[in-house]
Amino acid sequence: MVECETLKTGEEWVELTIGGRSLKNMDFWTRSDPFVVLFRAVGGEEEEDGMGRVYSMDSSRSSLVSVSSEDMMQQKVSGQRIFPWVRKRNVEVQQGWIRVGQTETIWDNLDPMFMKKFYFRWETQEEREVWLQARFYDQDAETVEEQQLSGSHDFIGSCEFFLQDVVSATGLAVPLKNNRGIEDARCGFGYFVAEKMPMTCELSQVYDIDIRFSRDCNMPTKRKECQRYFVVLSRRIKPLTGTAQTDLDEWIPVYRTGARDVSHTSQELIRFQQISLTAMALYGDHEDRPLKIQLFCLGRKGNHLELGRVNFSITTLREEENRNRFELYCQGDLLKGSLIVNTAFSRLPGASNSLVLHFADLLWS
Repeated sequence: MVECETLKTGEEWVELTIGGRSLKNMDFWTRSDPFVVLFRAVGGEEEEDGMGRVYSMDSSRSSLVSVSSEDMMQQKVSGQRIFPWVRKRNVEVQQGWIRVGQTETIWDNLDPMFMKKFYFRWETQEEREVWLQARFYDQDAETVEEQQLSGSHDFIGSCEFFLQDVVSATGLAVPLKNNRGIEDARCGFGYFVAEKMPMTCELSQVYDIDIRFSRDCNMPTKRKECQRYFVVLSRRIKPLTGTAQTDLDEWIPVYRTGARDVSHTSQELIRFQQISLTAMALYGDHEDRPLKIQLFCLGRKGNHLELGRVNFSITTLREEENRNRFELYCQGDLLKGSLIVNTAFSRLPGASNSLVLHFADLLWS
């Protein structure tokens, strides 16, 4: 696994996104604050993760059982579609686990979809036979230090899977094991999405994105003088070969801003964040990929209120460069407004493109 910035053109990579479904709530007054630590199985030769750490089976809190490759299982997440078959590994890990990386923490959420992406080279058969383990934790300390995982944070569950199985599916759900290594429906499911990414010069381009918010009227007053707002930018999951894009309406997050306190009487311009994303991180393998930006009001226990959203694509923005206005879609006519997009594109390899995404003309009904 490598960071996106080190990917080389001309090579094929796989991007892995991690999520959770129906995770066990480890907190009493609120919901769990999950994050995931990803590990790769090591067998045969001794390997380290670049920091001198080799993980043994004891540190995984679960054991792998040698089973037939024909031993398959099907799981259904309550209220959702049946996910593809999950293959169990038929060889025990002899050496242990190497730490690949860690996601961010998502607060008060039992169905998280993490923004952090992991990239794996996808050139040879050996590189495709990757056996991974995801360990889900509930963050209970201010910082997430690796040496504190067993003590300062609650263990939710873990699961193992072949990366190739995730690539072969639109989305893969794997039941989590408890701290005794037993599959436990109360722990929930790990949910994984993988996409092949042929690295090209176009996908190495950088997009500088500025996300803003302003309104033309006072917000509805509630108990608090201030409300907190945040924005999520997502892209639609790439469908499998032979599957129509219209048959799929699942999204993975590309970026999630921090929450900003906004007074209900203030009408100043709010700037969430200025970020830089590669084209591959933003829209995947092609700029026709649908993107979605959502404006949320922060709620208790993860019950965030979606105020409005807009779907667009980079191709759409290129058709009318410099300025685009999209009507904000809101459920229940709670809010009316627009997303104004100012753009500046460059076709030069390695050059930066500019996107200003501005929620404006907001009127509460």
